[in-house]
Amino acid sequence: MPLLHRREVLAVGGGLYALSGLGALAGPLVRAAGKGTSGRPGGTAPPPRLTVRDGTLLWAGRPFSALGAVIYQLQDYFVPGGKSGGSASFASFPYDPARGELILREAALYGLRVARIMSMGENAGWLHVWLTQPAAFWRGHDAMMAAAARYGVYLIPSLVWWPLPFAQETGDTNAQVFQRGTQGYGLMMRWVREYVTRYAHHPAVLMWELGNEWNLYVVAAGATSGQFGTGSPYFETFAGLQAVMGDLVAAIKGIDSLHLVESGCASPSGFSASSIALQQELFVAANQAVDVASLHIYPPQQAQPSGLAALYKSAAAQMHLPAPQPSGAWVKGIWPVATYLQGMAQAARQQLRKPVIVGEFGENLVLQPQAPFLRAVLESLAQGTVPLALVWDWMAHAGDYNSVDPTRRPAVADLFRAYARKHPWPPAAAAPSSHQAPVPP
Repeated sequence: MPLLHRREVLAVGGGLYALSGLGALAGPLVRAAGKGTSGRPGGTAPPPRLTVRDGTLLWAGRPFSALGAVIYQLQDYFVPGGKSGGSASFASFPYDPARGELILREAALYGLRVARIMSMGENAGWLHVWLTQPAAFWRGHDAMMAAAARYGVYLIPSLVWWPLPFAQETGDTNAQVFQRGTQGYGLMMRWVREYVTRYAHHPAVLMWELGNEWNLYVVAAGATSGQFGTGSPYFETFAGLQAVMGDLVAAIKGIDSLHLVESGCASPSGFSASSIALQQELFVAANQAVDVASLHIYPPQQAQPSGLAALYKSAAAQMHLPAPQPSGAWVKGIWPVATYLQGMAQAARQQLRKPVIVGEFGENLVLQPQAPFLRAVLESLAQGTVPLALVWDWMAHAGDYNSVDPTRRPAVADLFRAYARKHPWPPAAAAPSSHQAPVPP
């Protein structure tokens, strides 16, 4: 998410959301879950998985296209013991499994069948629970995975969303967490291996993500801190970033060779890139080690105004691409967003031989209640420019001006439901049947 938004400490909104008029929803993943905490299939055929062929993302051999959401806070509700508050990036959320279930259920009812989540909470509290109370920690995560399967929501767990707790736990400096041979690095690798081993066969897992916006940790020459402020970890070169990414990918693939790995990288706007060509160069450099490239995109009035606004306005001329032909009136004058995505998808396909997903897209819905930017990204998704787009965020809290919520912002939530009804994924989601029993923990 954009840096300006990260600096806000957000209050947690209270209360559950009404579900009046909405029937119970069956989770198609339940049938594949079998028994056991890992969700390993019990004598049944393995479920379909994502694959990549010639730079195209496929599901069961066919081009994949889905709309989803970032539900970064989901594990907070299922895992007890995390410290309140967190850093300035995010508020922490209270242990409340019923609310976690409700958020998943609402996401499924609105057609958002893919959710990107933190696998470890942002502050050190949850890491400490993992180390000192593993039974309680894993019981909570198992419940979260079972709930996702029950409601038919596929998850993209971000394995190291926020790396600093690993340094804090071991006494390393923040800058050492990405340095091979340090205790923090070793603990981070241990965590990744343990989490992937536990859920490699769980049917709710769609693919893995390495971490959140790690490319923004690559600094300009001479800098001594990353994009997230003084003392944050950083890489001096993209080669250093790719070395660490490569370590994690190798660790994941050594356990789970079937699921794809995506980077979690942001759009490289933190470099104040002045041209599409430079944006593409930085994007390609950041996504070498993974199966699926990623970018995060926000409108210029919310993100870095001096960078993205100019890019959107000049995109067509610089990339020599034809103007897109939007269906309907969704784009409304900001069609260069679609052209920008075309350019990045082109770089991924031609230079990386990989697909690119939009791991985050969002808009200040207080300033823009008609959501023109969200509509433009949905148009690109419908046209097949990108195979997956995840809105930031779903039902987070009242203080988040990006949050899409069926109670506080029903018109925007209905926009997503209308899109999902027209473009359902998986196809069975178009006609949910009766509610099924939970997967046994």
